[in-house]
Amino acid sequence: MSKNVAVYVRYSDELCSPNSIEDQLYRCNAYAEKEGWRVVSVYSDREISGQTAGARPEFQRMRADAARGRQFEVVLAEAPDRLARRTADLTDLRDVLAFNGVELYAVSLGLITPAYAAVMGMVAEQYSRDLGDKTKRGQQGATRRGRVAAGVAYGYRAADAEGCNRIISPREAEIVVRIFEEFANGVAPNVIAARLNAEGVPGPRDGWIGTTIRGDATRQTGILRNRIYVGEIVYGRTIFRKDPRSGKRLSSVATAPMVVTSAPALRIVSDSLWRRVQDRFEANGRKMARDESGQALNRVHRAQYVLSGLLECSCCGGAYAIMGKNRYGCSTRKNKGTCDNKTTITRQALES
Repeated sequence: MSKNVAVYVRYSDELCSPNSIEDQLYRCNAYAEKEGWRVVSVYSDREISGQTAGARPEFQRMRADAARGRQFEVVLAEAPDRLARRTADLTDLRDVLAFNGVELYAVSLGLITPAYAAVMGMVAEQYSRDLGDKTKRGQQGATRRGRVAAGVAYGYRAADAEGCNRIISPREAEIVVRIFEEFANGVAPNVIAARLNAEGVPGPRDGWIGTTIRGDATRQTGILRNRIYVGEIVYGRTIFRKDPRSGKRLSSVATAPMVVTSAPALRIVSDSLWRRVQDRFEANGRKMARDESGQALNRVHRAQYVLSGLLECSCCGGAYAIMGKNRYGCSTRKNKGTCDNKTTITRQALES
C-alpha cells in the first residue's frame, strides 16, 4: 500500500560532515522506494544536538505538520538516534505521531513500537552520557599533558605542536599586561574597556566590555582571574548542562576537583602583578556597594523594577539599566565606553 512519507534527517555539529544529511536521505529514499512509499516532505536539522528536541526547528515543524492533518502517514529516519537522544523525547514523539495517525519508522529497525521507542531511547541517551564522560576524560588527560582543552584565551594563538597547543601572541600579551597593571593601579575594568575601545584595540569579542576584563569571582572567569596568564592550565572550573527544553548550555561551578598543570611557557604576567590584582579584588569585595536590602550589588541578581529591561538609550540603542542605587543610565557607556550619553535619571522619577 502506498503511503505518504516525511523524512527526518539530522547531524549534530560542525565536527560532523554535512554529507551525513545526503547519506541519510539516500538511505531513507531507498527504504521508501522499496516499501512502495512516496516521500512528500523532508525535514532537516543541521548542526543541532539530538539531546534537545525543543531547540530543533525542523523537528518541531514536523511535529506541527503531523498534528495539522494527513499530510503524511509515516515519519521515516535513518535511525532512532537521528530523531532523539533522550528517551522522553523519542517516546513523546512516537505518542504524538500515533495520536495523529502517523507511524514512526527507522531504516535500521522498521516500525518503532512503544517498546522499541523506550528501549532505543534509553540506548541513545546512555550513548550520549558515555560520550560525554569520555570527552571529559580526554580533556582532563590533555590538561595533565600540558595542553589546553578549552578555547583560545586572549593573548595566545593555537599551535599545531605535539606538546602545548598554545603560543603567546606578543601584541595581545602587551595588552594583557597593560590590563593587569592598570587594574592593580586602581583603574576600574569599565574604564579600561572604554580606553581600549577608544584606541581601537581589538578585543576578544565584539569590542571590550568591563565584564570581559573583570569576569566572575565564583566561576573564576575573565582576563584578570584567568590563571593561564601566570602559566597554569586549569580544567574543570565550571560544568555545563543542557536545558532539554531550550537546548541552551547553562554553566555552574564545578564541585569536583580541578585539574591544574604548570605551563611556564605560557606565562605573561608576573606573580607579583597577579597578587596585586587579586589583593585589589579582595579589597573591593569587602567594601562593595549594597542595594536597599543590604545585598552586595555584584553578588546577587539585582531587583527587578517596573521598567527593568524596557528602557533604551536614545543615542546608541543600548539598554538603560540601574547603574547604582536607584539611578538608570546607559549600560553601553558604562560597560564599553562607546556611547557619549552621560544622562542618568532616578528610578523614582521614571516610575512616578
